[in-house]
Amino acid sequence: MVADYFLIVGVAVGIIALPSLLNALTESRKPSAALAMAAMSLSCIALANALHPVGYKFTQVPGVFARVFGQFVF
Repeated sequence: MVADYFLIVGVAVGIIALPSLLNALTESRKPSAALAMAAMSLSCIALANALHPVGYKFTQVPGVFARVFGQFVF
């Protein structure tokens, strides 16, 4: 179950990093914050994949989100 949390954090940080990266590129600035967030995202996703016994498939990600958010709601 810990791997599921790492996967969700990694995906969420990766999604948040995209607007920051696009903003830095359009304003001709250095995308250092976006690159740091992307590195954190990739490392969380890699750790989640390593901790999960058989790894994750791309099609399993929505189910993981539903399962973890379901724990917090119910």
